[in-house]
Amino acid sequence: FNDRLYYTTPSDTLASDGSVRNTMLDIMSVKLDGTDTKRVYTLGSNSLSVGMFETDGGVFALFVDGDANLVSLNLESGVETKADEKVTSSALDVENASIVYTKDVVTEKENQGTETTADYNELYVLKAGQTAPSKIMTGQHADGQDVSYDFDVSIASAANGFVYFNISSDAHGRDGMYRISQSVTDKRLADATLLYRNVLSGASAYQDGFVYYNSTSKYIQFVKEGQAAKNLYYTETSPTFKFIEEETLYFEMDSALWSIPLNGETDADNATSWLNYDILDGKVFYMYTDDDVYLHFSEIGEAAKDKEIETYVLALADEE
Repeated sequence: FNDRLYYTTPSDTLASDGSVRNTMLDIMSVKLDGTDTKRVYTLGSNSLSVGMFETDGGVFALFVDGDANLVSLNLESGVETKADEKVTSSALDVENASIVYTKDVVTEKENQGTETTADYNELYVLKAGQTAPSKIMTGQHADGQDVSYDFDVSIASAANGFVYFNISSDAHGRDGMYRISQSVTDKRLADATLLYRNVLSGASAYQDGFVYYNSTSKYIQFVKEGQAAKNLYYTETSPTFKFIEEETLYFEMDSALWSIPLNGETDADNATSWLNYDILDGKVFYMYTDDDVYLHFSEIGEAAKDKEIETYVLALADEE
């Protein structure tokens, strides 16, 4: 962003006993010429998901910390803002520069000091650069319905300004995957679009549909709103979906990164790698387990492993 690169890495800071705190996560910043490396912030766990975004107001990180607090961090000033608390689940939307999340509805009984958790939760969104979340939808029953119509939202994913969520074990047969815009405010289930009648764990949303692994047929399938599922790739190994870019699905399987187009079944390309992957200017950047000194890349949709950038990419704050 601007003239600086922001990245995360396991922390190299030391605990009081001299041990390296590599189970924590550092957010680092360095100029594009490789100088002025800074440690911006340290998170309590290296397993947390962090989204970093540039807005008109600056550069921000959004994440839920280990204490279930929703945090907005200004990466330029280092100012941290707790935007919410008691978050139960969340998902980052890279395209929309936002984070969506759920919260239980808890009320305190008057004069008793005890709390009661409702049988429904609520769905919120926080945009990068903002400190006040907006309520997208409530799972509370609508006017004229009884409390048996209350339900919990389970976030599947978020993409392109939409939230994809599941309802399961519903007393009124409303189980399925739904989609709703992040721009709406305080809506009910009637305002969401039902995409699929079965609850799909691990699904990855894309435009007006989603990709998921059918464990019965053993196919990765692409489902568009109002259409039958399309078989993309047969595999007896359950994949982990990473992202969808330019009509191409990227997923992890058998310690490899694979890609298949969404327009039909084809052989998959793979490049053995680890950590996460980043996309820039039509290229996928990643690092190999057997050669972690080099940053490699491949063009979108082609097999990788023959291109590398001969630059060591990890810059530590205490090294020149």
